[in-house]
Amino acid sequence: MNLLIRAELLKLKKNKLVYFGIILALLPLGLSALFMTGSDSFLLYGKYDLLGYTNGLFSTVILGLGIYAIYFAFIVNSIISAEINADIITYEIIGRNKRKNIYFAKMLTVVIFSIGFLVLALLATVVGFEFLIKHTEHVGITHSQYELGNFIYAIIYYFGMMIILSSLSFFGFGNGLVIGAFAVNLITMRLAAMDDFAPYIIGSPAYAGYSVYQNRHLEFLATHYILLITLVGICIYVGYYYFKRRDF
Repeated sequence: MNLLIRAELLKLKKNKLVYFGIILALLPLGLSALFMTGSDSFLLYGKYDLLGYTNGLFSTVILGLGIYAIYFAFIVNSIISAEINADIITYEIIGRNKRKNIYFAKMLTVVIFSIGFLVLALLATVVGFEFLIKHTEHVGITHSQYELGNFIYAIIYYFGMMIILSSLSFFGFGNGLVIGAFAVNLITMRLAAMDDFAPYIIGSPAYAGYSVYQNRHLEFLATHYILLITLVGICIYVGYYYFKRRDF
């Protein structure tokens, strides 16, 4: 298993999409610089402390805009779907690697890459706040009592999304996975903006209004954790079941 993961990471290191991801991960730093200028096109409203700013930017940029969902769909496609569709994965199976080990090695590779990407994005956000935003009039201890819970869920949702995309990629969807990621994100964003739907939409902490957190936050978080864990478990099982029985 360790050798398989090292091999996958080596292949990922040579993937040009990874270097584009570094630029995306630094996007929060660039946005902080734009907010600091006070430009009418990039106005920052309200006051924030480090937690409030990091949570807001993380939820809005990393989850809300859908850019990262599409990017990771491309990454996962290049790691898994492309090899399946080109029958390259056959050589790994012929080499007497168990399909179970291949499956989870590729999944863990995506998780490891996701951790690195997340750490870099959060560091860019923190640096942006400490060196750029902290010297503006937008600083204040104003985050709500639900901010930390929302932030923790956003991180868990982030990894859940990576695992779901990885599992589905074993069906060899190719570019269809990218289109699907964009469509699902768009639909989620629309539905999650409605208070009546928000507690039942995976990912809606990135979009739902404050009234949802204030009036239904326990229902909101409990429902989301149950839905997310269930969906992740189903996708892992279905992806592995299909890959194990697929004729290569």
